[in-house]
Amino acid sequence: MKKARNILDEVYDWLSRRPVYHAIFWIVMFSVLLFIGIQDGGSIQSLLFSELVSLFFYAVVVYINLFYLIPNYLAQKAFAYIVLVLALAALVTPFKVLIWYLWFAGDRNFQHQIVDQQGLIFLGNILVILLSTVLRVIMDWWRYQGEKQTLLTQTMQSELRFLRSQINPHFLFNSLNSINALVAIQPEKARRMVQQLSDFLRGTLKRNTNEWNSLDQELEYLSLYLEIEKVRFGHRLQTKIDGNVPSGTCKLPPFILLPILENAIKFGLYDTLYDILIMLKIKCLQHMLIIEISNPFDPEVSGNQKGTGYGLKAVNRRLFLLFGRT
Repeated sequence: MKKARNILDEVYDWLSRRPVYHAIFWIVMFSVLLFIGIQDGGSIQSLLFSELVSLFFYAVVVYINLFYLIPNYLAQKAFAYIVLVLALAALVTPFKVLIWYLWFAGDRNFQHQIVDQQGLIFLGNILVILLSTVLRVIMDWWRYQGEKQTLLTQTMQSELRFLRSQINPHFLFNSLNSINALVAIQPEKARRMVQQLSDFLRGTLKRNTNEWNSLDQELEYLSLYLEIEKVRFGHRLQTKIDGNVPSGTCKLPPFILLPILENAIKFGLYDTLYDILIMLKIKCLQHMLIIEISNPFDPEVSGNQKGTGYGLKAVNRRLFLLFGRT
């Protein structure tokens, strides 16, 4: 399926090149003219000359329309555009009739027929001009949709990169303050916390380049985070992970779980002196990963603290950008 999609993308890119679709247009146009001419009979030499003359004058009116009339009149001055299209078709028609008239000088009946059909030739020029206008509008719309989709994709990717690069600054400030407090009284503990924080930040820089992480990688990252928090809070913070997911079976966006875990600790531990247990339950069901993070949150004990909700909003936004829903 992926290979077929790549082939379709290559075909689309090839057809989007101006020389290619212009060449296809004129090949189709010449084939149609030849088919109509063959139905009317006549020699191959006369037929080829006649249709090449038609193709030449059609090319004249089409490119005048594409490069001058459409850019300068179609959108801003529609009525003037229609008048100029009629004038262009009326101007070109006598020249085409004259060349045919002179070329078929030995065939008086055909000369009279050409003169009598000037109205049809005039209408044919108008139809070709309008056909080129319709195709130009379609191609411009097609190109606009492609550019719009590209811009939207780039914007979404930039937003995703920004969202997943966010680390709660309070976590960093609190960690640094904890290290500062430990340096004098427990230097070994402070050194261990600096090393853990270093590993944590190094993992952030490294894994932010990935589009998807395995569940194993995410759990390893969360473990680093929890180890840092445990140095800060000591025995007050207990964690338990409940789940048995086969290694490498689940992929998820990098760091998507961290804001949820931060919330669980923030609303369960920061404003209370009690010990808490953070429960992390994981289930992998076919194409669905179910993760439940819980804490013994009690508004009366934790002081009814209220957060900005930015972390969870960022998670929801990332999920929406990736999957179209949260």
